[in-house]
Amino acid sequence: MPAVEALEHVFSSVERGLFPGQGRGFQTVAASEGLIGSADLGALEEAAFYALSRERRGRRDSPDKETFFRLPSGRFAVGRTVYRGVDALGREGNYLTRHLVVDREALLELDANPFALLDAPELSRASPEVVPRRLPALALDLPAAPPEARDADGTAPDLLAGLIAAIVDGGEKTVLLIGDEQASRRAVRALFSLLAQEERLRLTFSSHFYESHHLRPRYALAAVGAGSEAPAQRQDYLAFDLAAGLALPARVQSAYARWLAGRVEARDWAPVAELNRLLDRLRGERRGAHGGSLPETPEACAALWERAGARAVPELLGRAQLLKTCLERPLATALLAAAAPSALCGPEASPETIAGLLGEIKAVVAAGDWQDWVGRWRGDPALDLAGRQERPWWRKWGR
Repeated sequence: MPAVEALEHVFSSVERGLFPGQGRGFQTVAASEGLIGSADLGALEEAAFYALSRERRGRRDSPDKETFFRLPSGRFAVGRTVYRGVDALGREGNYLTRHLVVDREALLELDANPFALLDAPELSRASPEVVPRRLPALALDLPAAPPEARDADGTAPDLLAGLIAAIVDGGEKTVLLIGDEQASRRAVRALFSLLAQEERLRLTFSSHFYESHHLRPRYALAAVGAGSEAPAQRQDYLAFDLAAGLALPARVQSAYARWLAGRVEARDWAPVAELNRLLDRLRGERRGAHGGSLPETPEACAALWERAGARAVPELLGRAQLLKTCLERPLATALLAAAAPSALCGPEASPETIAGLLGEIKAVVAAGDWQDWVGRWRGDPALDLAGRQERPWWRKWGR
């Protein structure tokens, strides 16, 4: 089980908090030493905000709020806010927020899965002691709980495909889920199960976003229970209505998002896990990351190259038939810089495949790069085999 060190923060409305000069009201009640006096503490206090609509208060509906976001220091916080009714003065609207703060490396040890922390007993305790104090760091022994792609089975494929396009391709707008909070939570968990670690770290979220537009820069995704709770500044959001099954169209721009959307629609989870493990390994996101393989499709090849760049080249060498189908100039140029013709084409490639691949490369790279490469590897058997497949010049001219 991964051993993770986490700092803790507790926030509520109290008569006296950790800093007595603040008087009564909402404030930090307890915090780990590593947070006191830091910019992170102010960010945690701001993110603790929680409000309920009049309709929710009338029916006594007070959902827990779960959050995941990056702090000014580069550390990450996960939080849970629970409604507590009245405060010490008997006023309605009190709530309690607890955050756990970990550094990037620790989160990667948990497969960049914030739900490993959100589901931990240390954060799920309903009523922590609300006493002003300085807290030690927590040593958490958490079970390895990498998100599984099968977690996506419970969410509609078209919704997931749209969310993937919106999240992966980024942009300045925050994705807004409108509808049942449990369905939103399942959708967010499904997204984490379908993304590589680097993309998971960018998927910051808040599960209860009522009157929280001022916090929008912190989150890539936010959720509200109904359209009436959505922010008025709708131009800043890409909205997905879970009840109506409607979403603003998300333009798929990246090869990775396009490939993922295709696997989601086919409910084909194994290649997703394989490619993401390969991406994690090539990026070196986590010490000891291993495994993963490239699915033998042009779409997967394009996704790997887009996300890993030159680090993907060793995985592509020797896959002549596959490379023929996904070549573009940057990839072809990187291949020339990395390997001799025989290593590039692989020992199993037929003369026809070698000729086809080298012809494709020659067609897309700069003429000078091609000439330099051929000159450097003159006499390589693959070049010789490719040459045998070409028609003599007099036959070409005869046409």
